[in-house]
Amino acid sequence: MRKVALVTAHRPVRSRALVVALARAGYQVALHPPGPAAWVREARRAVERIGGAPLRLVGATGNGDGPVNRALIAPGEHLGRLDVLVWGAGVGAGEELRGPIPTLVGALPPLAASGGALVPVLDAVPEVPVRDAFARMVGGLARTLAPGVRVNGVAPGGEAPASARGRRAATLHGPPPRGEADVARAVLFILGAPWLNGEVVSA
Repeated sequence: MRKVALVTAHRPVRSRALVVALARAGYQVALHPPGPAAWVREARRAVERIGGAPLRLVGATGNGDGPVNRALIAPGEHLGRLDVLVWGAGVGAGEELRGPIPTLVGALPPLAASGGALVPVLDAVPEVPVRDAFARMVGGLARTLAPGVRVNGVAPGGEAPASARGRRAATLHGPPPRGEADVARAVLFILGAPWLNGEVVSA
């Protein structure tokens, strides 16, 4: 049975390279929000060209008890299983971190059941205080969810991670990633490094 990766993103169009990379790595990929129809068609064709499992979409709207909300608050139930959550985090006007919290909470039981991975990804280049807050969030989640779920983050900006282990991860991973494709490469590196937990890889 294929492993399942759910990608949540504030800006789904920027997730194309990640969707394709995860499909190429053998994951069944689900995406929320789906994004513009033309982009969805292009993403589906890209996944089909590499022989990946069909892209699954989780609706972008709905605020009651309908199927969209049920899928978002119980992603493991909706998708059958869940091995990876790439959790897109935005930055609010007050430089606070924002993300789909109900999806994160709902994903934790199936992630723990599969020994899965949570990968928070910032969707914009943040100021240093935001990067520091993001790193603290990643570290706190890693400590709380260990050993059942590994947590490592990806942050744009290209600066070296603060910890020695994070610097070693970035070195093994190659030059600091800066574009859409490099963010995808950073996520795949994290998923392929079972020894890595509680770190932030620059992207």
